[in-house]
Amino acid sequence: MAVTARVEKPPIPMLWLDTSVGVKLAKAGKSELPEAEAAPLLALKALVTRLTLARRLICVEGEQDEEYGAARLEEETAAEFARMTLGIQLDHSLAIRDKQIFLGMDALVAGLDQIVIPWRLFFNRDPLKELAEIGRRGWFTRVGPPGAPFGKAPREMRHQDAVVFEQWRVQNRESGKSFEKQFKAELASEADRFPRQWAEWERKTLEGQLTLIDSLAMEGPRMYAGHWKKLDGKPDGIEGVTHYLRSEYHEAIPANRIPAALWADILTGDERVRSSDPGDVHLLSPAISIAHFVLTDIRARRRIQRRRLDTEWGATVYSVRELPELMEALKSLEPA
Repeated sequence: MAVTARVEKPPIPMLWLDTSVGVKLAKAGKSELPEAEAAPLLALKALVTRLTLARRLICVEGEQDEEYGAARLEEETAAEFARMTLGIQLDHSLAIRDKQIFLGMDALVAGLDQIVIPWRLFFNRDPLKELAEIGRRGWFTRVGPPGAPFGKAPREMRHQDAVVFEQWRVQNRESGKSFEKQFKAELASEADRFPRQWAEWERKTLEGQLTLIDSLAMEGPRMYAGHWKKLDGKPDGIEGVTHYLRSEYHEAIPANRIPAALWADILTGDERVRSSDPGDVHLLSPAISIAHFVLTDIRARRRIQRRRLDTEWGATVYSVRELPELMEALKSLEPA
């Protein structure tokens, strides 16, 4: 039985913007951007704000603040995103992934051939109700501090990861490893890691060596084990969770399938791994499956289209060089 996943798109078109848009708008506000570069971005901002206020568009922020937090123009960049999104935010990517895994487990136990993922799963709060409330009261609040106060740490970690990933890419190119083989390995990576991770956690628990980091790292796996038990899934326990993680159901969910395809493309491609690539995969993985429109950099756009992720998940993807085309698509949403 071939298992598929389908994401229900929001009833109002949704736009996801690359971090660079907010950063460049912040620079434009400080007169640090050439007029020729600032003008189209300011026009995009005006159009997006107008459509969002009219409830013709949902513009969301994901975890872009990890890329500009604790950096120069942090507060200005946060303010630019807030003006375009009206404070509408996706749920945390880990929470989105966890909820998709629960739906995958539900479908496996029920013997379904399709996993239907509601669009509301991607949000903690209902964005339609938020926009309606903003329209009534005439103001909004942005949840959380401006930017991410600890944004520097994940950026540095991803920069370090990029060095390792480049070494892997070179090895894969030298060995002639195909995209398809790497893709299968990426899809199965969590199933390979889970039993070892659980055994190590139990060992540290018995020896009294658990750290806060260990406990946080096991939060997701422990929830998976609890959900599997609640479903009375078979086989029991960790063996059952591993069975799910190796199944077609886990392979089908976008939270696994999209990053697997992006990483397989990066690790078998002919372009050097850049320090921005890990962040791109992290941010784009939830955005591609839920948004109608995605604006990203040209390398990421090529990667998405090369692997037909835009077609698979129903997103129209633009590079930052294609602002006029995105503007035309958004203008079609304006009232007649």
